[in-house]
Amino acid sequence: QQRGSHPVAHMLLEQDSFLTQLTRAFDRTRDKGTVYITMKRYTGGILTRKSRAAMAKAERESGTTPESKVLVRAVAGKAKFSTLVAAKDQVRFSTSLMNITKVKMDGLKRREKAPRSKSTKA
Repeated sequence: QQRGSHPVAHMLLEQDSFLTQLTRAFDRTRDKGTVYITMKRYTGGILTRKSRAAMAKAERESGTTPESKVLVRAVAGKAKFSTLVAAKDQVRFSTSLMNITKVKMDGLKRREKAPRSKSTKA
């Protein structure tokens, strides 16, 4: 993928590698920068109405449902990386992700409030 004239690297990583890269991204953007994390259900690609109907029919015939997965993406500057998390690994991954974000978000600063002036009543 390219945005403008700068190439943008995107990597699909294993879960532990993703968490390591996320930790590094938080360290790089500690003083200035932003890290975006998004999560969405992964269906294995783009599904049309026909393919959804075919999948539903196959599931009914076989009596099984495919395992749910979640696609987790992170963007920090020009670096993009993602991972797929299976339903059975969701609790472990979410706990690890929560711990990393708690530890690494200590560089946030409080917003300064504008001084409020008291209105004088006549």
